[in-house]
This record gives sequence, C-alpha cells and structure tokens, in this order.
Amino acid sequence: MKSTVSALVLGLAVTISMVSAQPARWTTYSIPQTGTSVDFPASIFTEEAGRPAGRLRTAISDC
Repeated sequence: MKSTVSALVLGLAVTISMVSAQPARWTTYSIPQTGTSVDFPASIFTEEAGRPAGRLRTAISDC
C-alpha cells in the first residue's frame, strides 16, 4: 500500500511539472551589416530593446 501511494505521488508530481513548464520560443536576431546573428529565447523577454548604442568594448579589445 505504501509503495502504491508513493508511486501515485511521484507520478502526480512528474505530471504537474511537465504541464507547468512551457518550452522557450527561440528567435534569431541578426545584424546584416556585420554578419552577426544569435539565437535567443524570445519568450522570456517582455519588450524589444532595439539596437545597442555604440560599439561593444571589452577589456581585451574593441569589437
């Protein structure tokens, strides 16, 4: 009896976690002028920020 209850609880927990998790919607962002493109999970962002202002600067080099 105890193993049946444990199996039922485990099955219910797995089912609930599978139902509540939604897959991420991936989108490709690209900059044609530079040939840069990247895939990102668009479904986790709520608004579009637009293009960055200026160039990316790092401690190693300027990009």
